Amino acid sequence: MRSRLLAAVRAADDWLAGRVGPTRVLFVLSDGYGFSCQAEVVRHLAHRRGVVVGVTTDRPRPVAEIAFADPAEAALFRAHYVAPGRAAWRKWHMVVDTHRSPFYPRRHALRLFMHHGPGFGILGSKVAVAEDFDCFLGLSAIQRAIFEGLRPGLFDDRHAFFAVGFPKDDPFARGGFDRTAILAELGLDPRRPTLLITSHWQAGATLRRFRDAPFARLAEGGEWNVLQTGHPWLWRGGKGGLDPAWCSDLVADLRAVETRHPHARFLPDHRVEPLLAAADLLVADHSSVITTYSLLDRPIVWFDNPDFEFALPEIGAIYRAASHRFTAAEGLVAACRAALAAPAARADGRRLMRDTFHANPGGAGAAAAAVIEEIGRCCRVGGPGWARVLALSGQADHRGRPLSPPAG
Repeated sequence: MRSRLLAAVRAADDWLAGRVGPTRVLFVLSDGYGFSCQAEVVRHLAHRRGVVVGVTTDRPRPVAEIAFADPAEAALFRAHYVAPGRAAWRKWHMVVDTHRSPFYPRRHALRLFMHHGPGFGILGSKVAVAEDFDCFLGLSAIQRAIFEGLRPGLFDDRHAFFAVGFPKDDPFARGGFDRTAILAELGLDPRRPTLLITSHWQAGATLRRFRDAPFARLAEGGEWNVLQTGHPWLWRGGKGGLDPAWCSDLVADLRAVETRHPHARFLPDHRVEPLLAAADLLVADHSSVITTYSLLDRPIVWFDNPDFEFALPEIGAIYRAASHRFTAAEGLVAACRAALAAPAARADGRRLMRDTFHANPGGAGAAAAAVIEEIGRCCRVGGPGWARVLALSGQADHRGRPLSPPAG
């Protein structure tokens, strides 16, 4: 009797929400980086008539303790913040996560997933994530085709896919960074070629495998500006099983390289997008930052670790086609010289990388906002409006209508 009464109440709640009032969308923050991926979409939706936007955290915690990327994102979050206890009981049509989070809405709502990095098929396929969520805001039509090859019929009935792209990279794709100004701020000559080295935090990444050797080898010749950055977990330890003492030694070694060479900069705490914009060449590993850099169509030198196996071999093939490669530190300098000497040599591979990981470059946030707006007041798989959601999912392209630049 109790379960039938609860079902009737839920049905009435859904019926009312489907016919009265605005579309209500809640974004769930798991960490500051995840919110950086959501922020462009939040900005666009905040200007849409008939849409109410809320943001909350995946679990109760003081907002003051969240490490946001910049003050603008912190202000955006606070402007739309709803405490998680209240948010769980309010009626939302959609709840949008960048991670599998512990947040649980008490009333029916569609669960949407959006990427917290412009990659897939590297350490995992993300097909299981698509199966866990009602709607998947994906990176491209190519990603959908790969998913459907792995799970035929995945998006036929119970799940929807929308090829929107990666909203966090919109400002980068629109050319929102000034290379000359960035290098001048770092005290480097913009007339010199600039090489950027990045690193994932996991075993097998450039810094985990070679420590400071790539930074030192590229800086020693004196012919280039050389920038070294990496995943934030590398610098302090305590996360991902990284030993704080190992991290401290690594930082000291990188600082020593910077001290020895006037055209070298170790930049552990800088946002990566301005550094990518300043670089004439990227040295990367399996981190998805390589796909962001492909938007510039500039040379890539990739650490093709013989011990690393991609979760999806076709993604590994895309990485190889887009880059010059090295497998040991001794081959790095030669690979960089070859890549700079023939900057168009891997252009077709870089184009494929862009097509695979970046639908709507520069407009992914607008595309995601448009999809959410079109999903509208549907709050349950199989409920009123779900057939319309599946029809929208079946469209080849998902693009945002033109908007003025979002405020904030």
